[in-house]
Amino acid sequence: MNSSKPPIKPQPVGGGVRRGWPDRAVPLIPSAVAGRWPRWAANLTTQARDDATGMDWPTPSRMALVAFLRDALEVADDLLDTPVCTASPANNLHVVELSALPLPARAHNCLRRAGHVTVADLAGLTWRDLLLLRNFGLTTLIGTVSTLDHLTANPELLPIPAASSGNTRGEQIPNVPTDPIEVGAWLLEHLFAATDPRQRDVVVHRYGLDGDPVYLLTDLGETWGVSSERIRQVQLQALRRILDSLHIDPATAVVRARISQELGGDSAEPWATLAAEVWPGAPAQAGGLLFILITGSTTAKTRWDDLFKAWISELDRQARHTATDRRQADRADARLAPLLSKAWWPAWARSGEPSPRTPTRSGGAEETIGFPSDKLGRRLACESMLEHDVFTLFERSTQVAWYCEQPVAIAYQHDGHEHRYYPDALVHLNDGRMLLVEVKPLYQASLSINLAKWAEARRWCNHHGIGFLITDGRTGLDDFLSAPHKAELTRALIELAAQKAAIDWPSVKRLRSRLSFGTNDLTRSLHAAGLEVDLRPWRARTATAYD
Repeated sequence: MNSSKPPIKPQPVGGGVRRGWPDRAVPLIPSAVAGRWPRWAANLTTQARDDATGMDWPTPSRMALVAFLRDALEVADDLLDTPVCTASPANNLHVVELSALPLPARAHNCLRRAGHVTVADLAGLTWRDLLLLRNFGLTTLIGTVSTLDHLTANPELLPIPAASSGNTRGEQIPNVPTDPIEVGAWLLEHLFAATDPRQRDVVVHRYGLDGDPVYLLTDLGETWGVSSERIRQVQLQALRRILDSLHIDPATAVVRARISQELGGDSAEPWATLAAEVWPGAPAQAGGLLFILITGSTTAKTRWDDLFKAWISELDRQARHTATDRRQADRADARLAPLLSKAWWPAWARSGEPSPRTPTRSGGAEETIGFPSDKLGRRLACESMLEHDVFTLFERSTQVAWYCEQPVAIAYQHDGHEHRYYPDALVHLNDGRMLLVEVKPLYQASLSINLAKWAEARRWCNHHGIGFLITDGRTGLDDFLSAPHKAELTRALIELAAQKAAIDWPSVKRLRSRLSFGTNDLTRSLHAAGLEVDLRPWRARTATAYD
């Protein structure tokens, strides 16, 4: 863009220099604008200086400057990415509190409400960030950035001495504490020096600085025979006196800026933790006093109350969550223990941690039932609600170190063809043992394809020293098959098998019309009769002998 041609016709504009500044010719035009349109800025500065009366520049000139900047942003919106403050971290401007600078009143209110205490808090912010603050408009932006520009260029005008002291932000300033215990003693020194005995007692009891529980406003009011509102007023007066005493000493800006930057203003926990170090035995509420004194405003009390309530609510939620996790873990351990006792274990047990922990076959986790696993650090894929229930048991049990779904592929033969079998899970127990798990409705235990899979899986487990468990999440397969079966149904199936090479489904339906039995009863009786079932079509025949 042509630096000599502004986006609108130049007008006699200027800006107001706040009363008390040593030079009424301080330009109100931000340096970013003046650098882009220098001829126009010089013309405005000259005309504004000529039109100025006393220490104030004409209001029409300030309004014209705002109108110009608004039009300039329409053709050069990259101005919004201009840094608010360009001073280097070594400049003493960074440790100066914003309340000590001659910024517009609205700027003070908006920045304090946003939690910005020192100039260092504005580091990294842009014009866009300031304009996003509530009630922070272009007029306020112009006054803020031009003031910071002027102080950066003229450090001798800083509220604290710079050239004479030789102190920078990174250097130690005498009498400014750095150790938390020293910070506590330093703040208590200001507390005792700035308040009368009654105000001091209110602050000590309201924040528990003597190690006693925090007193409520009503408790102190009843003790001293006044209303709780009067106690609140005394507390507020005491805080204001302490803050005034801190503001008197410019060196306090260093330690307050450092602590404020380290602890931040988004959580009450670090403030409560520091308060416990500063005043041993003090309750968490003492962090509120630190928060108010360090941030430098009595209005910070409302902010602290919100942070403290949110923190306590989060602690309560975590405590409830921990208690819930403990109960769920106890129930999971109680369910898993009998299942482990019913698993098949080889003569030797493998120890160690096989790899990988990722599934051999992807079931499409985005298309299946699943949940995020803390033990695996990823989302777990489940192919049925039955698997979901068993995997949740593994996730919650303290006996399980980790587990993985579909961990291996096992080749097996069925009907003269070779197939691949993917067991549902491999579980690594905390005692070092490992267990291959198949999750199935146990009424499918008589299917020939399942019997072939499980026989090969047991051989694989025996070779690798790993246990094998077939379960529906409530009981193991052996317990299911060993339950009492209907003897009459078993005899009928044996008789049919002797008459036919294979029992078809219509024959079973005729048995059901004569004998009352369910699916589980049929499965147990087929097992007792030494039969297995082929599907498509349904046929029961003599079971294959597996080694």
